[in-house]
Amino acid sequence: MALLSAVIPVILMTIGYGGVLYSRQLDEALSQQQQSTEGLKLRIEADLGRFSRRLLDSQARATDLLAQPGQDSRQQLQWFLLSLLDSEPAFFQVLLVTSEGDVLAGVKRQQSGTAALSTSEVRALLNLAGGAGGLAPEASQTSVPSSPVSIIAASKPGASFSFAMFTPGGSALKAQLLIALDASSAWLDEHYLSGSVGGLSGQYYLLDAEARVVAPLSGNTYRVGDVASHLRAGDVALGDSQWPLQKSYHNAAGDAVYAYRKAIPALAWTLLSELPREKVLQQIWPSLVTLLLFASALIIIIVGFIQRSMKRFLRPFTAAREAIEQISEGDYELILQPVGIPEIDGMTASILHMATVRQAVEQALQESQQDLLVTLNSIGDGVITCDEEGLVTRMNKVAEELTAWSMAEAEGEPVGVVFNIINASTGEPIANPIEKVLSSGKTVSLSNHTTLKARDGREYHIADSAAPIRDENHKTLGMVLVFNDVSEAYLLRQETALAQEELQALLADMHTMVCITQPDGTAIFANKSSLVGAGVTLADVKGKKFWDCVWFEGDPALQQQMRRNCTDVQAGASIQDDIQANMQGGLLWVEYSMHPMFNEQGEVVKILHEGRDISARKTMEVEALASAQHLKLYREQTPLAAIEWDNELHVVDWNAAAEHMFGYALDEIKGRDINGLLISEDEAVEAHKILKSLSLRGGARTGRTHTRTKDGRDIICEWHNTLLKNKEGEAMGAASVVLDITAQHKTQQALSLKEREQSDILNCMVDAVITIDEGGLVLSVNKMAETLFGYRADELLGNNVALLMSPVDAAEHDSYIQRYIRTGETHVIGQGREVDGRHKNKQIFPLRLQVAELPRDSAGLRRFIGTCHDLTKVKQQEEQLRRSYKMDALGKLTGGVAHDFNNILGVVTGYADLLESMLGEDSKLANYAHEINHAGQRGAKLTQKLLSFSRQGVAAATVVDIAALLQGQRDMLQKTLTVSIQLVLEYDAGLWPIWLDGSDLEDAVLNMSINAMHAMEGKTAGARLTISAANLSLSTLDVVTLGLPEAGDYVELRLADTGTGMDEATREQIFDPFFSTKGERGTGLGLSQVFGFVSRAGGGVKVYSELGLGSEFVLYFPRYIVASEEVESESSTDSEVPGGCERVLVVDDEEALRDLVTELLSQKGYRVTSAADARQALEIMQSASFDIVLSDLIMPGMNGYQLAAEVAEKYPLTKILLASGFADERNMEAIDEDLRERMLHKPYNSRVLYKAIRDLLDTGDERLR
Repeated sequence: MALLSAVIPVILMTIGYGGVLYSRQLDEALSQQQQSTEGLKLRIEADLGRFSRRLLDSQARATDLLAQPGQDSRQQLQWFLLSLLDSEPAFFQVLLVTSEGDVLAGVKRQQSGTAALSTSEVRALLNLAGGAGGLAPEASQTSVPSSPVSIIAASKPGASFSFAMFTPGGSALKAQLLIALDASSAWLDEHYLSGSVGGLSGQYYLLDAEARVVAPLSGNTYRVGDVASHLRAGDVALGDSQWPLQKSYHNAAGDAVYAYRKAIPALAWTLLSELPREKVLQQIWPSLVTLLLFASALIIIIVGFIQRSMKRFLRPFTAAREAIEQISEGDYELILQPVGIPEIDGMTASILHMATVRQAVEQALQESQQDLLVTLNSIGDGVITCDEEGLVTRMNKVAEELTAWSMAEAEGEPVGVVFNIINASTGEPIANPIEKVLSSGKTVSLSNHTTLKARDGREYHIADSAAPIRDENHKTLGMVLVFNDVSEAYLLRQETALAQEELQALLADMHTMVCITQPDGTAIFANKSSLVGAGVTLADVKGKKFWDCVWFEGDPALQQQMRRNCTDVQAGASIQDDIQANMQGGLLWVEYSMHPMFNEQGEVVKILHEGRDISARKTMEVEALASAQHLKLYREQTPLAAIEWDNELHVVDWNAAAEHMFGYALDEIKGRDINGLLISEDEAVEAHKILKSLSLRGGARTGRTHTRTKDGRDIICEWHNTLLKNKEGEAMGAASVVLDITAQHKTQQALSLKEREQSDILNCMVDAVITIDEGGLVLSVNKMAETLFGYRADELLGNNVALLMSPVDAAEHDSYIQRYIRTGETHVIGQGREVDGRHKNKQIFPLRLQVAELPRDSAGLRRFIGTCHDLTKVKQQEEQLRRSYKMDALGKLTGGVAHDFNNILGVVTGYADLLESMLGEDSKLANYAHEINHAGQRGAKLTQKLLSFSRQGVAAATVVDIAALLQGQRDMLQKTLTVSIQLVLEYDAGLWPIWLDGSDLEDAVLNMSINAMHAMEGKTAGARLTISAANLSLSTLDVVTLGLPEAGDYVELRLADTGTGMDEATREQIFDPFFSTKGERGTGLGLSQVFGFVSRAGGGVKVYSELGLGSEFVLYFPRYIVASEEVESESSTDSEVPGGCERVLVVDDEEALRDLVTELLSQKGYRVTSAADARQALEIMQSASFDIVLSDLIMPGMNGYQLAAEVAEKYPLTKILLASGFADERNMEAIDEDLRERMLHKPYNSRVLYKAIRDLLDTGDERLR
């Protein structure tokens, strides 16, 4: 209180003085703002006065210049107005107008963005200046004090001007001077922005009566014409009335400001200044902070003085408090000294006494707790104690181990958290006993199915109890919980109970009657068989003595026997006997047994009673005795031979039928071994095996033997043998019943032979043969039927024959058979027709079916036989023949077209050669000629492909570079595949060359690429064709696996797609001619041609495909070793071919080609003569000799072959060279082979022509015709 009484006055004085200081400095800042605003207003009014004086001064000069006549006066007037415009930055337009408003002269500032005043606007201003009718509502008119100049403010800020000034008018004047001004230009200069309050800049506005911004003078965000929305129009219209000081509001930017405004009467405007409060406060705060620091320092000094004074007075009390805290913490070594003040010294003595007493009590309590802790930890059970709120206060080591809680962690926790118990059977939580104990004050024990769930997840089966802790007044202070781990005992009980339940469940469902009793005979269990058979329940027998139960009622002797049996079994014996027990149906023979059940100590704890129904066996024993008597009579009287043997196959007995069959009387055969007598030694060995088999397995065995009778006849006997046993179950021999099947065997042999012959005949037939019944069910099939339809015989027998036909033909066939059966109409019976068969793999194929009726079977049912001839190959041959005719016609057409086309190409390429050679100096034109020649060569290759397709051309094998060929085909393949399929080309560097027709390889690659494209149709993503090539060296084992001719180096070409793939059946047929999976789109020839082309090249093809994954075709081509002579020959073709001066006769029916060849050869120095056909050529040769004749092959009349023959005969020294677009096969055998090999193939270029002519001329005397 003393401290507060000293500090509070200082604080109040500081607050009061701070308020006065704040108000004074705020008034000072606002006063400076008022002075600044007043000053700015005075500047504006001074500017208006200056503008008025300048206007009046200029009026007279302008009027004088206007009154002077002449062009110079007008020019001077214009200059005068310009000088007036430049005299003030605020002037943007100066006009000299009449009193009616017509503009006589005027100038405008060029840099100004404000629009010039129009004539209508000038007249409106003059009307306002005249004052007629008062001011218009759109503008305000006034005059500068003590000046006749009128000032008119714009009706709307931001228009063409801010305000206008007029000189006074009158009848004596001819004109008035009008100046339009821009307020922004007048008062936005730095001179006017210097207004500030104490170094703090403010914001200034010029507003009209409607609070619209006329000119944003400084520091604001409004544009001209904007309404100052943060102000009220009423505030602006207050005029010069007192504006409240220290009033703040929020400006357009949302900042708190202090405002001051002054009216400008000359323009009816208001000048408004705003000073940010934040900046004002920044100027005031230093003074306030200084005051606050001074007050704080004073308070600190006062507080320090008071604390120093109080500390000395309170020191004894502090020492006493510290001593009490030491005692509470168990520290009894106190340092307290008397201070001479009685009251304080008395308090010190009391504290020392309290410490002595507390120390003694605490020591006794610690000893007691230590004893309790030792006791708790010595107990073998878990112990947990808690207070009356159920919070754990103590637990021993066993409890810590079982709960996985340490004492430090568990102390203060609820018992239910630490001691978490659940029901072992259901897994549901159990209510913690603490609530019941604390509420009732009684001891509580839990069930035997309690499980403690430890903190670490382990579970223990426990036995526990909880008891209350009471004081001497029997008030419950808490609870003690004692529990122990009984998991092992619990599991043992559970296993025992489970085993007993399983045993009883097993016994309950047994067909054997089972009962379990105590050793004294008290029944405790009986299964269903024993209870249901007697018509009682378990409750009816449980607890009774076994011999008093329903099964033995009414038979005292049997009950007494059961009592004695129980006594014997209790001693450890087992008993078995046949008895008759009472059942619902009467007495039942039972095979009864009793067995003791021992515990681990060997003591009999229970007796097991078993009973098995043997009434059937008893009945059979009675019947067997009767049967033995009947059997003896049967054996004596039966017509079948009956023989009894011993274990050594010696005859023990046989009947009269046996004597008749074998010819031996019983006395002659009894005791004798039949080995060598009736049967051979081999058959005797087999007989011993049969007897041994009967001994091991029992049952009966049947066999056949060839038997010799006493009179020497061989008969075939069928033996039915069974084993004979004595009462002990031991084999004592065998009994046989023998049938003479000699005649039956011969009949069966004849029938079997006949059936075999018929089966062989049917199976050797080339047509499938099927027999059916009148319902269409298959009765038999031959081997060809199995092969043709793919089914085994066992799969067809018993099924409807429609299984082998297409659905349409199957329905018609059934209707034909049924119609024939009803009406006898032979629509298809006995006649052949073509139908569609259906293979097991669902493939449909054509066949010819003929049906005939067989004789009825033994049951009188009608049967039919059908023969099926496969027409697949016939249809294929017909299709192949049809296609062959088409190909032959196409070949003839193609050959003719190719011949004419080659002639045309020959002219094109030839003249292109001439142009290229003649334009050597002009590279651009020579290149044009080269491109023409190149296009012609491409056309020649196309013609060659047409001839190859129609088999009119001869495949020309050459050395082929696969990499170059694939690269050349890339663009065409990509266009063929379309952009939806990605084309990937991969090949190793340095691929070996191969020897084949490059055109054939190009066709093969294109064909397989098109197939891949079709396989990938409809695939929206991942469609890709990969073509790769690599070198490969194959061993003998490799080539055998791949089906190649020999080991060595190969070039491998792979085409892999990501299409639909093929199944195994399709893969096996893809190279067959005319096989196609494309329906009408396919011809079935593409892959067969590929296979043939690769085989001709000495290679092979392998196919890998999986349904849904794609296919891969691998082509193997043998490596071609290029000889050094071929390399030299190839290099020599690039050298210049020399010409000559020999005489050459050119024969060709194509005039353009004939002229071209003549020109080409003439350029090389040859003397050339031409002829249009063969007859003209022969006429020319009659009068002139020639070294060589170059003739076309196909010409009207006599062809090239015929001409060659004539020349060879008449002019043997003249050499002959033939040329043609294609080689017709007619008369080929009559032409020399060398002449055919030397033939030029059109179109040819000049180099080929020169080389062919030169080579043939240089052969000397060798004749190549």
